[in-house]
Amino acid sequence: QYGSAQAISWDLKTQAALEGTAADPATLPEQGDLDSSTLAEVIGLEKLRLQAGAPQQQDMLTQWAKAQQVKSGLARVRGQLSFQGSAKAQVGGLIELQGVGSRFNGTVFVTGLRHHIEDGNWTTEADFGLDPDWFCARPDVQAPPAGALLPPVSGLQIGVVMKLDADPAGENRIQVKVPVLQAETEGIWARLMQGHASSGFGSFFLPEVGDEVVLGYFAGDPSHPVVLGSLYSSSRKPPYDLAAPNDTKALVTRCKHKLEFDEKDKVITLTTPGGNCVVLSDKDKSILLEDQNGNTVKLSSSGIALDSPKDISLTAKGGITLDAVNAISLTAKADVKASGMNVSCEGQIGFTAKGNATAELSASGQTTVKGALVMIN
Repeated sequence: QYGSAQAISWDLKTQAALEGTAADPATLPEQGDLDSSTLAEVIGLEKLRLQAGAPQQQDMLTQWAKAQQVKSGLARVRGQLSFQGSAKAQVGGLIELQGVGSRFNGTVFVTGLRHHIEDGNWTTEADFGLDPDWFCARPDVQAPPAGALLPPVSGLQIGVVMKLDADPAGENRIQVKVPVLQAETEGIWARLMQGHASSGFGSFFLPEVGDEVVLGYFAGDPSHPVVLGSLYSSSRKPPYDLAAPNDTKALVTRCKHKLEFDEKDKVITLTTPGGNCVVLSDKDKSILLEDQNGNTVKLSSSGIALDSPKDISLTAKGGITLDAVNAISLTAKADVKASGMNVSCEGQIGFTAKGNATAELSASGQTTVKGALVMIN
């Protein structure tokens, strides 16, 4: 017996525990001189806590708690009685007991009836009080695990990866040994769960040989294992230290290809073992592309910057156009050369060609110099 019942589940919307409660119902038949509250004090359990494994609605939790309290109350006193045969007694009805002592006097809830007629005598036997256990809680109600074909496996197990290829059944399984079995065998072939798996596409991440993995079993059947995921440990450490802010998310491969997410500064970094790198930064408002040779391309609020320790070459099958609202400046510490079938330079206002040491204007054919006024020194 319990003073009250509390049913609890997880609420997806609020991301918090949701509960429904029920006290000792006042509408139950009264029998004996010990009520449910008094009996609850004896065993020291004032409140029964019911936990739902799946999310439930508020009203369902409340009804669950109420049902538990009603069932507990109707199971408070149980027994059998027999009396001269009568058709008045009904399953689900009430019978009043008198003259059986203060402990049992009162109204009982009928849960079973049996009528016997023998040698001209008709007697009725009545069961009263509910079974305290729910029908679905009985172990033989549901089908046995593994379909009773094999002894089932309960819960999860630890496995160690042995092999990633050559599945004898061709079902893309991996070979895993179960250390607790302490058997010198070739291990078991288990299916590998992926976050996304379809025909010819999906995520493709295999554990490494020697990795510690979690094994589950379909319907508890030991002949149908599945790898649910991999585990870190003190001997197989993660690529980053566990930190309270939890600002770093990453994907790191065996050869140190790395995709890193910085939640604090809002930066995504993609790097290769050789030092090639792409950085997308909301903090710096920039995108940086850098290779292992020292070449960089940076897009930022200042514009686009290309930097190379060697040559920069622009090649196009069509044309190349440079257009700027402001000035375009070409500067070189050595020569600047422009060549083509025809070279045209035009100034909307003025045109200046100047050599600090020498200057030459020549052509193998006709040379024309003209203007409204031509001045030669």
